[in-house]
Amino acid sequence: MKKTAVIYLLIFAVITLLMICYHSKLTSVLFIFMLVLPVISFLLLFISKLLLKVELICKEPFAEKKTPVDITVKITNRFIIPLYLTEIYATLPLKSKESFCYQNTLMSLAPFSTVKIKYDSPIKLRGVYEFGIDKVKISDLFNIFYLVKKIRINKEFTVLPRKLIINPITNTGESEMESSVPNPTALQKHSYAGVKPYEPGDPVKSIHWTMSAKQDNLMVKQFENSAGGRCIILADLNGYFPFEEENHEYTDTVIEIMLALDISLISANQTCLNIWYSPEKKECESLECMDMAEFSLLYDRLSQLKPQTEIFLPEMLADSYSEPTTDCSAIFFITSQLRKDFIFNLGNIEIFKNKEIRILLIQHSMEGDSQQQLASAVAGVRGIQLWRIDKDHPVKSINEQLLLYRKN
Repeated sequence: MKKTAVIYLLIFAVITLLMICYHSKLTSVLFIFMLVLPVISFLLLFISKLLLKVELICKEPFAEKKTPVDITVKITNRFIIPLYLTEIYATLPLKSKESFCYQNTLMSLAPFSTVKIKYDSPIKLRGVYEFGIDKVKISDLFNIFYLVKKIRINKEFTVLPRKLIINPITNTGESEMESSVPNPTALQKHSYAGVKPYEPGDPVKSIHWTMSAKQDNLMVKQFENSAGGRCIILADLNGYFPFEEENHEYTDTVIEIMLALDISLISANQTCLNIWYSPEKKECESLECMDMAEFSLLYDRLSQLKPQTEIFLPEMLADSYSEPTTDCSAIFFITSQLRKDFIFNLGNIEIFKNKEIRILLIQHSMEGDSQQQLASAVAGVRGIQLWRIDKDHPVKSINEQLLLYRKN
């Protein structure tokens, strides 16, 4: 029982005793007043409940991860009685956890007044969240009674992955040092556009010797897509760690790196085929991006992708793509865990045969000796580039790897 209710009962008991012992008008008036007071207070509280208005304002139902959201709760007291103790129970952003959490907020409302509470905490994990107001609890002037007003306002909020901008990947062939001319197999689907005079930096293998002899000057071949043809990006979204939130963080990083590669490669006029596993559909999904319009479709799809709870092995992901890969110049494989049986079996998986493979390994602080040894072994395999990515600084890590392979 509330403290105020106990005090009221004690006062009521004392006045009742005084009225019995002393038959006077004063004691009778006090008794009637104490008897009627809670009834009046309850009636006023009931009217306040009917006139109470609660609104949930969300200007944009989406925000990029780790940026402030814009959600406001507006509560209006349209009655003459103040509401000193008002509690809102709602699922809203909580700063201490950087997530949507069920919480209660305490406030006071003066007569005919409006209070706005802004929730602008950044959300640290990508995905679609449900938020809203469940109920509002109000108390009377004497804090003896309380009433609950059911609100039931529910909305969805989408937390988008970050758009990371990395340095341009100018070539997806054998090394970053060479120019951005497609390899012979990649040229099968890229039409020949002509020749141009040789300039310092153009690769020797792109020289058109016949035209050079006729022009008596070095000429190089040009193609409609001179950036390296088509790339395949495989995203390993498996959860390899014991905690759900940790898995979600690594999944987000894989997706953000995947999107960063798309932006970089598309800017270099390359086509990107993205492949990942969809937990909702229980099968692999793929989307090809040739321009930013198609990239927007990919971005929207991955923004709403749920975390992967079941294991879907990377080799199954690779085998899901059955089309010929003769026009593919390079494969990017993004993962947070190296598996020995998969890594050393790449040569037997059709999609990886005779391809330049770049493994982007998202490293973590608790990386075991076996992972470090496997990473060292992979780094020495011809045809495979191992890019070590810092989860907290992916852009810096990728740019450093690009610079390293240009130097090599």
